[in-house]
Amino acid sequence: MRERRAGRTPGQPGEDDEFEEWGRMQASVTEAQERLDRWGRGGDSWSWTAGTTLSSVLDGTVESLAVGRKRVQAKVSAANTRAEAASRRAATAESALDMAVASKEAAERELLQLRRAKTDAQQAEAMLEEKESELQEQIKFAASRVGELDDALEGAQDKLARTQRELEAPAARGRGAALLEKETAIREKKSALQQSDAAAARATKADERAETAEEAATLAQRDKEELRSENEALDEALERTLAELDSLARDCAALQARAEATGDALRVSRARHSGLASSRRASAACATTGVVEPTARAAVGARQESGMFG
Repeated sequence: MRERRAGRTPGQPGEDDEFEEWGRMQASVTEAQERLDRWGRGGDSWSWTAGTTLSSVLDGTVESLAVGRKRVQAKVSAANTRAEAASRRAATAESALDMAVASKEAAERELLQLRRAKTDAQQAEAMLEEKESELQEQIKFAASRVGELDDALEGAQDKLARTQRELEAPAARGRGAALLEKETAIREKKSALQQSDAAAARATKADERAETAEEAATLAQRDKEELRSENEALDEALERTLAELDSLARDCAALQARAEATGDALRVSRARHSGLASSRRASAACATTGVVEPTARAAVGARQESGMFG
């Protein structure tokens, strides 16, 4: 475990081994230095190993120092290499940590968005249910209104039939009275013409009598003036009769126009109601059924109207 923490594989020299070797090298150098010091102070030569000379000790010390220096340099280079590798691993780990933190933040944001989306979906579902409920209420209200409009249409048709009957009776009576008065006026005109002819004959006779006598002429002149007055009175009566006939004819035309306008207004109202009822029945058919009866009543009303205005 300690070798794995140090960043090396098993079999390679560890830091503890390096420190021990460095300690042994320092100990040998220290020992050689102490021997040199004792020799310089005139110490006993028995402390030297047999066959050991100062030159050999110095050479060994220098060689040991060179070997130690190389080993130390190699160890420092290896340590630097391990430090660089550790730095790279640390940078990689830091980058991975940053990526992990970024991924965590992104995941948290996505989770928050999902929660918001879930809340929005729940709100939308609630609004949809509310709208569906309102639509059902509107469909029911439209169905009830269609029934009411059908009843109102039937009432309007009945009222139109009564109004037409009420208008047709006075119009028929007015037409009959106008025709009767017209025939009477024609008869009166014929009678006036006959009377005019008779008056002309009387005037002729009066002229003939006037030729024979002044008195007859005076009487004839008086008769002629009377006949002229009668003719003027007859002409005035005839003009009044013709004016009354024209007034009756205008009244009959006005009554007929009112009847036609009432029929046109009712047909327009029924057409509008039929279009509205058709659109509402189409909307009501999406959710409910059973709106066939008003349609049947509308068809019967249309047949009655076609028979009425045929």
